[in-house]
Amino acid sequence: MAEKKAEKAKVKKAVKKEKEAPKELHYIVPLQKINNAPKPKRARRAIKKIKEFFKKHLRLEESQIKLSGKINEAIWKRSGEKVPKKLALKAVAEKNRASIFLEEEKIEKAKKKEKAKEDKKEKKEPKGKEEKEEAKQEEKKKEKKQREKASEASAIKRGTM
Repeated sequence: MAEKKAEKAKVKKAVKKEKEAPKELHYIVPLQKINNAPKPKRARRAIKKIKEFFKKHLRLEESQIKLSGKINEAIWKRSGEKVPKKLALKAVAEKNRASIFLEEEKIEKAKKKEKAKEDKKEKKEPKGKEEKEEAKQEEKKKEKKQREKASEASAIKRGTM
């Protein structure tokens, strides 16, 4: 008897752990009815519609639902007036929150500690003069790439690209 109770307790704990683990759910969100809205308001309404869709399906509040930036870019890709008819999205649902991503988007869970370690490794000071100069040149190249990426992102948002 005692063994059966112990087994049942283990099974219950395992079931609880499975429920707590984040679930990845795939949906196709219809946005066709948004084309009835005035053109300048379509993009904003599309984002609201996506949040309402996941609010209904995941039984969460809108404040607990976080959309990725790629979804916003996909909606604004052809300007705010030409919203896509539907979007394939995936939701990573945890206990009290959900993160929504595009279907083809990779989910990256970068930990702050790992980033800090990488930064420390990169910032090791070289010993020789030549190595210092090379390190400065590399840093300048990295900064330039970051600026280019930022300018591309802003151009996409403006719709000039």
